[in-house]
Order: sequence, then C-alpha cells, then structure tokens
Amino acid sequence: MRKIVCVILVLVNILVANAQIINIENKRIYDDSAKFSGKLKFKVMGIKNTVETFDFGNSIYLQYKKNNYKWLLLTDINYISVDSIVSDNSGFAHLRYTNKLSEEIALELFTQAQFNKAMHVDLRALVGGGFRLTAINSGNTNLFYGLSCFYEHEENQTDNETFDLGRLSTYLTYHILIGESTEISNTTYFQPVINNMTDQRIFNELSITLQIVKKLSFEASYYILYDSNSPKNIPNTNWKYENKLSLSF
Repeated sequence: MRKIVCVILVLVNILVANAQIINIENKRIYDDSAKFSGKLKFKVMGIKNTVETFDFGNSIYLQYKKNNYKWLLLTDINYISVDSIVSDNSGFAHLRYTNKLSEEIALELFTQAQFNKAMHVDLRALVGGGFRLTAINSGNTNLFYGLSCFYEHEENQTDNETFDLGRLSTYLTYHILIGESTEISNTTYFQPVINNMTDQRIFNELSITLQIVKKLSFEASYYILYDSNSPKNIPNTNWKYENKLSLSF
C-alpha cells in the first residue's frame, strides 16, 4: 500500500535534531518477501510572495535480500533557502549489511557519510559493526535492541576543527499496536566516546499514529538530541516536532 503525505499541519524546527544521529530504525524495510524492495522520494517547491522560498529534497531507500542476509542503501538530501539565505543544507548516505544468525540475533556492518551546514558539520564519516537482538516479535508488539561500535571522522571547516574517535552505539526501539487504529513507536540511541564516556550523544524519537478513518491517519512525532560536545555556537540540546495527515490508497 502506498502512503502519501497530503497535508503537513505543523513543522517547527530551527536546528534539525536528527542531523547528528541518523535514526536508521524508522528507515528499515521490513518486507522480507521480495528480493528487491524500496522507495524513492523527490520534491521541488518554489514560493514567491513577500519572500522567495526554494525547497528541494530527494531520498532513496533500497534493499536487496537473499537467504539470511540483506543489503540496505539509504540516501537523503535536503535544501531550503529563503530569500537566498540557506536554512537547511543537509544529507547523508548509509550502507548496511545484515546477516541473520538466528531468529533473535543478527550481525550488522555499516558505513555512513553525512553533512549538515546548519550544525557546522561539513563531513562526518563512520564505519562500524555490531549485533541486533529481537527481544519481542509478536503480532502487536516488537522490541529490538542493538549494540555496536564505530570509528568516526568529522570535519568542521567553520570552526577549523577535525575529530577522529571511536564510539559505542546502543539503541532500543519498539513498536506497539493498540487495537486496529493506534500505533506507538519509539527509538532511543546512546553514543558515548569509547575512551571518554562523558562525551556522549543521546537521541530519542517518539511517534504516535492514529487512524481517523480507513484511509486517513494522523501522525505526531517528537525528536530530541543531546550532544555534550556540540560544535561552537550550537546548543547542546536540539528538538523538533511534526504533525501530519496521511492518505493511503
């Protein structure tokens, strides 16, 4: 079933919270029946009234599955300018290999590159691996836990800084279906530096989806990021929320 977001009711965000941590959990493709699966998104919008606004975005989600392993490729680019002043210029590419060792445990290897000009991140590249545990997988409740480590290289030309370090990454994600009309999902990441646990990032994303009628649903999402060592002039805590209506057909 295809889902089209037809109305964005509220979008308040000055600094994009998930620019520092890419939430892969809400981008996974759970269709195990197809060898190839995925989706493409593309948007271009221009508005001219008292101000001139240009909005461009493109994302690609592709998955290849064979036997017990999967390859997942994710890319996303966003650009927004208002009167030639850029308010958002960000993007990432993520490649992940998953090997299902048993019904509960999977081995994962990944690499990623991203940038976000508003957050003073010119380049963040990482490579790592770890394990994903399926703790609960029932009809109405799904609970997953992940533990990995990765090497991270970051460049910040605005402040003339470069970082090379290793981080642990642990996350907990769940999906709960209440009746046939309400779904609650939440993902929490904790990423400390291996040799300095006080240098850490904590990210949480909470979403609630309510089916209004058969093909119309309302979704509310809240994102918050804490970075104990954020770039200069960037607050340690950033957040955003979204409310939207979705029409399925």
